[in-house]
Amino acid sequence: MRRNLATALTILGMPLAAEPALAGATVTVEIKMTVREKTKSEWHSTAIERVFSGQCVMQAGPAAQVGSKA
Repeated sequence: MRRNLATALTILGMPLAAEPALAGATVTVEIKMTVREKTKSEWHSTAIERVFSGQCVMQAGPAAQVGSKA
């Protein structure tokens, strides 16, 4: 689940654009995640729902080269 959360944050936090964002530009990303857990045994069963609501402010840093064509 941790990998899926990181993937979701990456996708939501990085809008597709033709030009890079200016250094210092910010964007606020709101996240709401619901996890439902159900267990059943011979003597009892449970159903738990956990909800995470959060917010993340991302700020662009200065442009940097991350790769090159060799």
